[in-house]
Amino acid sequence: MRVGQLAVNLQYFYRMEADTGVKLVDVRQGGLKPGTKGPGFIGVPYAVSVQGTFPQVLTFLGRLQKGSHFCRFLSVGLTKSGDELVSLSLNVEILGVP
Repeated sequence: MRVGQLAVNLQYFYRMEADTGVKLVDVRQGGLKPGTKGPGFIGVPYAVSVQGTFPQVLTFLGRLQKGSHFCRFLSVGLTKSGDELVSLSLNVEILGVP
C-alpha cells in the first residue's frame, strides 16, 4: 500500500465489502503524522464504518486482521443498528510505504 495511491488503497476495502457482504458506510484515508517521512514503512491511517449482520461484521474484521497488509486497530466500536444489523466503526493503521 502506497500513501499517495488513494484510489488503489480504497479498492482494498471495497473488495472486502464485496467478499464479506457488509455495507461500507464510510472509509477515509487520514493524513500522516508529522515527521513520518523516510524510506521505511509507515502506518497509513483509516477511519472505516461498516454495517451488516454480526457474522458478516466479524468476517470483515477477520479479513482485515489476516489480510494482505499488516493492520493495527487503534479503536473499535460496535453498536446495534436494527433487529439483525450491527454497525462497526474502526480507526486503523495499515502498514504502507511513502
